[in-house]
Amino acid sequence: MCTDQDTSSPAHRCAILRTRAGPRETLHFDPHDPASAAAIVSCGGICPGLNCVIREIVNMLWAYGVRRIYGIKGGYKGVMEPEEWLELTPEKVKDIHTEGGTMLISDRGNPPHLESLAARDLKNPSACLQTGGDGTHKGAMQTFECTMEIDHECAVVGVPKTIDNDVPMIDQTFGFDTACTEATKAVNSAYVEAKGNANCIGLVKLMGRHCGFIAMNAALAARDVDVCLIPEMDIDLEKVLQHIEHLMRTKGHCVIVVAEGCGDTLIQSSGEKDAGGNKILADVGPWLKDTITARFKTLGLPLTIKYIDPTYMIRSVAANSYDSTYCSVLGQMAVHGAMAGYSGITAPCQ
Repeated sequence: MCTDQDTSSPAHRCAILRTRAGPRETLHFDPHDPASAAAIVSCGGICPGLNCVIREIVNMLWAYGVRRIYGIKGGYKGVMEPEEWLELTPEKVKDIHTEGGTMLISDRGNPPHLESLAARDLKNPSACLQTGGDGTHKGAMQTFECTMEIDHECAVVGVPKTIDNDVPMIDQTFGFDTACTEATKAVNSAYVEAKGNANCIGLVKLMGRHCGFIAMNAALAARDVDVCLIPEMDIDLEKVLQHIEHLMRTKGHCVIVVAEGCGDTLIQSSGEKDAGGNKILADVGPWLKDTITARFKTLGLPLTIKYIDPTYMIRSVAANSYDSTYCSVLGQMAVHGAMAGYSGITAPCQ
């Protein structure tokens, strides 16, 4: 909420006040009402911990007494096919936290929200819990606004998901810690390759569409990275190439980490977007490999580049202990908020 309502004042500032998450003494929905139901959907790319969130949401709803819990397959598009929804119970989800990905099958893209609400009416959920990133939360907010316009009673609650950790409102997003752990393994492998082969560069491309948190954290954790390129930097390619040349002349090897988002800074992407509204980035890894190779060929210097791209490996593994615990808390808080009647919220901000 805004602390100063005089928006014309140059001193106008807006502060966001967040309500503490947790169970409430008074519930808005009666969980023991036979008509009480909830639906869960996961959208966007997969991420370590998704199954942990789903499992905890189901278990917490069951603890409240809700017995009709639906899992929507295929993201928001799956909302339009209620006949394909899964009926979830604690027994059906008891082991999914040990697996990567999502049992609900994720997808991108949003159908028209009024049509989406009409489809949901066939199952009549009083709570819709959605885990995803920017696109998912925009869709959830539009759904919430539609429920308000047509006076449709349904708690719409989001659980923020982005492996890139670029949600400024919260300290850390789930899956990020696991991804950094796996990314560090790839960087360590690049170091072994670089040091174990003559005149060798170990080049690793890591996830990070608009930010370099994974690349930066993996580089710091590995300790042996010579060059780390992230989208937040203004990169002088010529200086980078000169530094790599210097490293190879003096050390005989080097390790380079580049974030995928540099595919829209070092080089320009086509500007096209995917179904989720995300810009399709140019593939900076092979481009940088070819650019360095061409430079050394011109100089007449021997060079081998070992290129490693663990993109899908770091996001498809099961959550580590930190993320598993964190996801459990997020799932619980999302349910507490929904049962108390909060809507148009996201889990850490209840």
